[in-house]
Amino acid sequence: MSPEAPARPRPSAALPRPVRNAAFGCLVLAGMVGFGAAQEMAVLANLAEAREKADTAAPSSMEPELYRALVEVQLKGLEGMRASRLLIMAALATASALCFVSAVRLLRPTGLSRESVRRLLGRSALAAAVLRTLDGAQATALMRKVGAAFARLTADAPWATGVPEGFRSLLPPLIVAGMTALIAGGFAALSLYFRSEKVKQIVAFADRGP
Repeated sequence: MSPEAPARPRPSAALPRPVRNAAFGCLVLAGMVGFGAAQEMAVLANLAEAREKADTAAPSSMEPELYRALVEVQLKGLEGMRASRLLIMAALATASALCFVSAVRLLRPTGLSRESVRRLLGRSALAAAVLRTLDGAQATALMRKVGAAFARLTADAPWATGVPEGFRSLLPPLIVAGMTALIAGGFAALSLYFRSEKVKQIVAFADRGP
């Protein structure tokens, strides 16, 4: 008597385009944020090397002396929050990786239950939103110091004539705060979407197969 062949997992039905688009958006956002967190961890792990690179990494649009001075202000600020920032970056990289993998598995379940993947995606996106907010709060505080130094060091620059010092000092932290709101808000919106009852029902229907 020949042994019975193992039962093949029942194929899942295709997800509607809005759900697939949201999963793809989460995949892209999580990949970008996770890569950025890993880069930040590398800088925090070796601040001395970052100082050395500042001597040769000045952009062509900025004077090398000004660039080095601003980098030094930033690195000193990072030294004061190094331990907590490393912890936040490691957690953010982990949450982003979970978002990325969950989004991939939601699009291509390969025999997995999409419902379990949906739950993980919703929770990891929420965690990423919280952690990216904490990351942004630290970065904004750091950019306040950089902005103040930039305004002070460029006070005599010809292009700064007529530009209020307060505007020059507030511009860097405002840009960082805006990016934080955009990215953290994106994660939060995706988390709400994938944890919604509507998506839960769609995924349950897809798990039942065609």
